[in-house]
Amino acid sequence: MSGDTQPEAGRADATDAAIAGVLYDPAWPKGCEAAAYSTPRAAVEILSLMCPTLVSYRGGWFRADSFKAEYADGFFEQTGGNLASVEYVVNHLHVDEMLFGQSKPMALEEARAVCEMLAYGWKNWARDRYGVSIRTSIICDEDQCEVTFRSKTAEDATIELA
Repeated sequence: MSGDTQPEAGRADATDAAIAGVLYDPAWPKGCEAAAYSTPRAAVEILSLMCPTLVSYRGGWFRADSFKAEYADGFFEQTGGNLASVEYVVNHLHVDEMLFGQSKPMALEEARAVCEMLAYGWKNWARDRYGVSIRTSIICDEDQCEVTFRSKTAEDATIELA
């Protein structure tokens, strides 16, 4: 997986352009903001993606919305107890048309922008709410983007298997 998702030179401009493209889409009626078409429930769901509840399990940190102990245990077994690998797999989130219920694929630039915003939010949320330092990773190919994280304490950790 790729390294930490600190903005690269020129990437910030591309991300800003992608976000502006979404916010100022000509399909929206003039004078209307995207928020005018949202609901409180949608806002909570979107914000809970950016600020997820985290659970600690076997020395790692996991997004509660995607965590199942049996799933994590299976990956601990497959990786010989490699905590960083387990966190990366269990915490990953695919950003595509299914995430926001769209009927067509999300443009790659928009998907990458969403991933970068989530990675930024996750880092700050984990640090401020849980006191945990995390390393994020974004992987994009021609079909989709995904974002994930692992705790920095997991960098060299191997969990003893029972």
